Amino acid sequence: MFKSKRKTELPALPEVPSWDQMEEDLKASATSDIVFISSPFAGGITDGMPTEKSTDEFNKDDLFEKARDFVMKNDNILQNMQVLEEKQEQMRNATQNLKKTVESVRQQALVAISDCENRS
Repeated sequence: MFKSKRKTELPALPEVPSWDQMEEDLKASATSDIVFISSPFAGGITDGMPTEKSTDEFNKDDLFEKARDFVMKNDNILQNMQVLEEKQEQMRNATQNLKKTVESVRQQALVAISDCENRS
């Protein structure tokens, strides 16, 4: 009654493009690209073509600029994250050095106090 089902072998997932590749694609794309014409907030696509509502409500050039701005801002955020990680590492190192210095001063103070008590 039940036959064993064969598993369908799917092709391997393609590699995710880098931000540079995506930015290059955005710069090379035409403003008439369907991605910049339709929007999930507008009428959408009917039979592969954008509906009137989507093209009237959203200007193609504005959508393209918004996408380009997003990529630029995202790149800026990634760069800032790297700078912050470097600063965080510097702060960790400074904290460790400060702790070592405080411990050294504390030890010197204990020795000095001990010497004063021994003289008395």
